[in-house]
Amino acid sequence: MQGVVIESAKEYTPQPGDADHERKSDVPWIRRYAAAGGKIIVSGDTKMTTVPHERLALVQEGMVVVFFAPKWGNWPFCRKAALLLHWWPAILKHVRKAKPGFFVVPCAWPDDDKKAKLREISTDDAKLVKMQQQIAETQPKRDARRLKREAPDQIGMKFDETQEEAS
Repeated sequence: MQGVVIESAKEYTPQPGDADHERKSDVPWIRRYAAAGGKIIVSGDTKMTTVPHERLALVQEGMVVVFFAPKWGNWPFCRKAALLLHWWPAILKHVRKAKPGFFVVPCAWPDDDKKAKLREISTDDAKLVKMQQQIAETQPKRDARRLKREAPDQIGMKFDETQEEAS
C-alpha cells in the first residue's frame, strides 16, 4: 500500500463507560487518533464539515481530511468503493504533501491521473461566514437608518412660553 497504514475509526472510538465517550460524536475518536500520531482522515461523512464541534476537532488536531463530494453519499456501496479505488493514487499523492485542511474528491472519473485533483474547501464554519457576510452587507443600511433616526427634524416647531403666560 505504498507505505500507508489504513486504520478504521472504530479502532479509536470510545465505548460507553470510557471517560471520553460522547454519544453520536466523532470528536473522541478524532482526538484519540491524533494522540496516536494520526494525521490523515479519509471520510465519506461530509457532515463533519458542518457539525461545529467535529469540524473544530479536525482543525485543532491539524488533520488532513479527505471527503467525497456530497452526491457520493447517495450512491450504492459498490459505486462508492469503485470511486475510492479509482481516486486512490491521487488521494495518496495529495495527502503526502498536503498541509492540514479539508479536501474533496469530486464525483468524477478522470481518464488522466494528472487531471485528478482534489479540491480544497474552507475549514471555516460556513454558517458563521454566511452570517458575517449578511451582517457586512446590511450594516450600511442599518447605519443609514440610525443616522436618520438620530438626525434633527427638518421641520420643527418652537413654542414661545412667554406668549402662553400672557394669555
